[in-house]
Amino acid sequence: MSESEFPPENRPVDLYLGLLRARMDTEDYRQLLDVVEPVLRALEEHRLPAVDFALDGENEEGLSQEVRDEAALVIAAAVTGRLDNEVVEIDLGGSGPVRVITDADTASDPERLGEIADYIRERHRQDEELRGIAEHDVPVINIHMGELTAKEVEGYRNLGVDELLVELETQPRDETLRRLDELQAQFASFG
Repeated sequence: MSESEFPPENRPVDLYLGLLRARMDTEDYRQLLDVVEPVLRALEEHRLPAVDFALDGENEEGLSQEVRDEAALVIAAAVTGRLDNEVVEIDLGGSGPVRVITDADTASDPERLGEIADYIRERHRQDEELRGIAEHDVPVINIHMGELTAKEVEGYRNLGVDELLVELETQPRDETLRRLDELQAQFASFG
C-alpha cells in the first residue's frame, strides 16, 4: 500500500507521510511504512490491528527511536485526524520514563502531564497488584471433557492447573468407583 492508496478520510495521514517521505532516509521511511501500513489498513477495516511495538526501550524489529516515534505519530494522526500530536517523555520516578503521544496543548501543559504521569503510575501499581494476586492466590481450574490420559494429566500439572474437573461416563456404581480409583492413582503419581 502506498501513501496515495489511503482513503480520503485519512488526508492528515497522507500529508504527514508526504512530509516524512521528504525528510526521512529511504530505508527509515520503508521501515516506517512496514510498521504503519498494517495498522492503517486495520483502522480502515474497523478492526483491531495485529501490531505491537514499544515507543521506547529495546525492540526486536531493529527500529530506531526516530522511526518508532514517527510511526506512533502517523498512527495518532490516523486515529485523531490531527497533525499536532507530539511524543512526550514523562518521568515516572522509580519506574523510569515513558513515552506517550498527546496533542500539542497537553504536551505544553505541565499540570496535565502530571495527571497523565499519575494515571500511568496508578495503572502500573494496579497491574503489579493484580499480577501478585494472580501469581499466588487465584487457583487455576480446568474442565476436561472426554477420556483423560496420563499425558494430559502431566500436561495440566506442567501448566500449573490446581484443580481439574473430569467428566465421567455414566456407568454402574462399581465401574464408576473403579474409574475414580484409577484417576486418583494417576493424580497421586504427579504429587
